[in-house]
Amino acid sequence: MQDVLTQSPHRTVLRVTQVANFEGNYSIYNGCALSTAGKTPITAATLNDSILPYLPNMASGDVLVVVETWMAFVPFMNITLETLYNPDANPDKVVFGPFYFESLVATRPRSGTPIDCV
Repeated sequence: MQDVLTQSPHRTVLRVTQVANFEGNYSIYNGCALSTAGKTPITAATLNDSILPYLPNMASGDVLVVVETWMAFVPFMNITLETLYNPDANPDKVVFGPFYFESLVATRPRSGTPIDCV
């Protein structure tokens, strides 16, 4: 679905994890940690290092659905801002090359109850 929506000629990666806070103990809720090819799903061992620093404060008993995405971007030209504004600039100096867009979005389920993971 993400490949269709982004219309990217390069591989995109999606990872979805449900994180719960029970009295200050964060865990993967109901074992729900899914990922497409290219990234491994988050485990209890990697939860603290991978996404917890980026999550908002959660009340005890709250569950968040965390969606992470990665998408390669390859510019159609290798240019620098210096090259754009200075015609005498060194054209071999490439600053703006391929890179990955990365995003992380955390949201509470609308109904207040977690989503069943299938």
